[in-house]
Amino acid sequence: MQLMAKPDRTFGLIVGIEKYHESTWNVPGGGPADDALKFAHWLHRRGVPKENIRLCLSALEENHQLIGECGLTVELATEQNISDIVTNFLSPKSGDLLYIFWAGHGVITSERERRLICADANKQNWQNLDFNSLLVLLGSDKFQIRNHICIIDACANYVLESKGRPTNLGGKTFLSGQPKQDSQQFVLLATREGEKAKVNSETQTGYCFISI
Repeated sequence: MQLMAKPDRTFGLIVGIEKYHESTWNVPGGGPADDALKFAHWLHRRGVPKENIRLCLSALEENHQLIGECGLTVELATEQNISDIVTNFLSPKSGDLLYIFWAGHGVITSERERRLICADANKQNWQNLDFNSLLVLLGSDKFQIRNHICIIDACANYVLESKGRPTNLGGKTFLSGQPKQDSQQFVLLATREGEKAKVNSETQTGYCFISI
């Protein structure tokens, strides 16, 4: 079924994280920040107002010039800020379509929950978003934007507790309401369960990234 969405009733939550508080998790050479910027510009070129696009980046020092040249408001890619955008900015908005684009690290729990790792994460505090609960929230009556397209360029590998992952990942779990009958969701994932996403170091882009 074709989605009909007016540009002024279209929103975007665009996240690109290549630099983490745990510096050993940084993405060598970068890529996620550039991919996120390209996606945000793609939305804006198609008429989506700047104020409808929330762009959260954590770029490596050598890629900071990308942020200075983008012409869009750039925000922190922390767990608190991203969850605030979802619950306090996006949830009450009346709209036709929400794009979520995420480029960065992710893991999957033994309960098969996909978790998206935020920029302020480290080995002691794995700041993350519970992606499964986010999808449930989007499709409930607590979220007013009707349709959703999610593109998640993140790993979904199992990280064993014996190798440093805490037994309880914590993180942000979103509370939902009653399911909506008129809501549609389309989710594109870069990896199957248990796999790692890859970055092309030459082009500095994820292999999931669609040329736009």
